[in-house]
Amino acid sequence: MLDKLKTNFKKNKNIYLVLFIITLAFTIIFAQDRYAADTYYMESFGLKNNAINPYLHDGRFVMTLFLYIISYLPISMYKVKLISFILAFISLFISEIIIYNILCKYKKDKIVNIIASIMLILSIFVVELFYFTEYTGVTTFSILLIVISTNFLLKYFETKNKKNLIMVFIPSIITAFCYQGTISLLIILPILFVLKYSKNLKEFIINNIIIAFNYALPSITTLIVSKIAGATRISGEVNLKESFIKIIEGTKNLLITSALIIPNYVYITIFGILILILIFIMYNKKSEIYKYLFLIYIILAVIIVPIVPYFIVNTNNIWMVPRSTIGLGLLIVIPLAFYIVYIKENKKYNTAFIFITSIYLIIELIGWNTIVVNQIKNNGLEKYETDYIIRKINKYETENNEKIKKLVMYPDKGMVYNYPNVKMTGDMNARNVMIDWSFKPALSMYLGRSITDGDDNKKIKEYCSKNNWDNIADEQFKFVDDTLYICKY
Repeated sequence: MLDKLKTNFKKNKNIYLVLFIITLAFTIIFAQDRYAADTYYMESFGLKNNAINPYLHDGRFVMTLFLYIISYLPISMYKVKLISFILAFISLFISEIIIYNILCKYKKDKIVNIIASIMLILSIFVVELFYFTEYTGVTTFSILLIVISTNFLLKYFETKNKKNLIMVFIPSIITAFCYQGTISLLIILPILFVLKYSKNLKEFIINNIIIAFNYALPSITTLIVSKIAGATRISGEVNLKESFIKIIEGTKNLLITSALIIPNYVYITIFGILILILIFIMYNKKSEIYKYLFLIYIILAVIIVPIVPYFIVNTNNIWMVPRSTIGLGLLIVIPLAFYIVYIKENKKYNTAFIFITSIYLIIELIGWNTIVVNQIKNNGLEKYETDYIIRKINKYETENNEKIKKLVMYPDKGMVYNYPNVKMTGDMNARNVMIDWSFKPALSMYLGRSITDGDDNKKIKEYCSKNNWDNIADEQFKFVDDTLYICKY
């Protein structure tokens, strides 16, 4: 085994270097010290507390274990994030290597296989896993587990050796305890190859049942564990009609806007161009009708599988964001992956795919980096406003001999969740100062004491709702004894 790995490395070391450099280009900017809503919460309440709530309650045992272990190290919060980032980078890089070696069985063109490997692993929505750097390592580790599971599943299809099934199911179950948002890849990745290992309809159906079982096993496991642990997202009422409308609308918005990671319609337009190229090639190659049907089957799977879990979520809690619909981000690579696996190689066709997909990857790279630049800008504005609020608190406490212990926040007439000229995508780069559950721990962290919820004040609430501020101002702050009331603008 070790000899095979050494031989493989010597043979492909230049390819792996290219994958390493490209992965570094996409991710290195995330190594900077940044704050998301969860980061403020985690730093204020501590790693162990977050290990229990929400991660243990959500059934993310690997995340819980990671936070517990790392909490015993005498290191700063930034070093915790850095360890998580390094783990994420290693997980994604190894995943690309495995995928590259799988694709090499079907196409010899190294550039085509490199691009496909990058697009399958660094899909556009993976960027949001990096938003919360402190647990990026575990969420992306789940992608590596899925790739390992897929690799062994393909080996089983090829050899029918049942020993490989053990290495299929074990990683998939552990995936459920890392991060549930990536589980859809357990269907999407292997389904790309299933036709290649199906000699007839019966074998095709059996292979698909195995893939579905490998998806169902961790899905049911995490559902049961989350129910027992009391996860809030799957508690409460489910209105199927309302859920269906919200899910369809959310899916459409994600495909059209790409959650603003890249410009509107770019993702769906490039996907359309790649599909047209593929269909043109298939027509010229006189591909059988079943291959066209299989292509439709894959596309439907990529769109439907990531959104199915939302149907068991409390209707009021449905909020479709990139990190929980990772599979949708693979839609754009389906034409290239299908070409690699099922169409005979041709240099002209290779060039066409390389040209279009390279343009897309450059756009995605710019999008990823733009988000981080905006997050850093967002953090700076949050720090400015927090300092402003702390100065108000210090002034009040000095003049009135009173300690602020409670906080209540009300929206003004036209409250917005992002700063002007700060790009917001999904939850990324929301103004954490305006989010009650993240600002309380942030304020607690800066003041060095616990800030809790205060009592409702209808007069101040009405005052806030009648005004509409464009920036932070003294009029937004009302003090009543040990409670600070803030009008969120």
